[in-house]
Amino acid sequence: MEKTICNLCGGETFINVYKDIIDEVSNESFDIIECTQCHLLITTPTPSEKAIKNYYPNTYYHYTGKEKYLSTKIAHFIKEYQVSPPRKLLKRILSWILTKLLGRYVAIIIKGQGDNRRILDVGCGDGRRVSWLIQYGYDVYGNEINLDACRIAEANGIKVFNGTLEEANYPAEFFDIIVFSQVFEHLHDPQRTLQECYKILKRNGILIIDVPNIESLNHRIYSKYWFPLEVPRHLYHFSKETLEKYLERNNFKAIHWRYRYPKFYCSASIKRIYKFGSFFLLIKSLFGSLIILLFYFYPFIRSRDILFSPTIGVYAEKK
Repeated sequence: MEKTICNLCGGETFINVYKDIIDEVSNESFDIIECTQCHLLITTPTPSEKAIKNYYPNTYYHYTGKEKYLSTKIAHFIKEYQVSPPRKLLKRILSWILTKLLGRYVAIIIKGQGDNRRILDVGCGDGRRVSWLIQYGYDVYGNEINLDACRIAEANGIKVFNGTLEEANYPAEFFDIIVFSQVFEHLHDPQRTLQECYKILKRNGILIIDVPNIESLNHRIYSKYWFPLEVPRHLYHFSKETLEKYLERNNFKAIHWRYRYPKFYCSASIKRIYKFGSFFLLIKSLFGSLIILLFYFYPFIRSRDILFSPTIGVYAEKK
């Protein structure tokens, strides 16, 4: 077995966090370990870059051209309508709703027109996440490892590359904005990818990363059955601390943190407990879900406290 070395700090000593997490795609089991030096969590054994494609079925929801969740369906409808609304007030209202629904990177993008600024969506899937920005004047690029998803993205107007970011070989200082929306945790070598981002981002360019939050109450309640662990597709599992270390070590400065609450995490996690866990864990998770829902009705808390936010997003500037 190949020796595990921490991608963040180079550490070689680890402790076991979870054993035998079942992947519903392959029915294989994987473990999660924690680096004793920097506390990054790592999925093991890690499939190779060639083998990992076997764990992404064509029905994977980012590839289908169809939106799975109601809030995102509504957001896409608003985006299409918002491009040329009849009144400024309506445009402001729609922008606010859109930001609340998709919030990961929309707020920083829709403040003004694109003016032919280049934006890259890494792991763009079917392209629907950013294709609407074309109508705002953005020059929209994407890269994606799934060929079928690339074809849908191209049909949506994205200039898409079928392969990894490093394989795309974009010119230096080419992009104004680079987005990793629930993608950074899928990378085999986040250090290498951030180095590439630094090269292809313009000076003062913006890097936007959104990942599941391993420090969240959601994770603590559902433990190894927490849906966003999603082994082995999620190769790394981040806290705010480890994500910030990645940025600092690759010459990016965090300028804004955002905490979000995807509601489907609870139901998806409970389904996993029902399928793979015990009756006791199921009852425990249902009570935990009630606690989570109570805090969900306090936006001031859930939007500002990392404990109550299953995802963390960061806007970082190239130094």
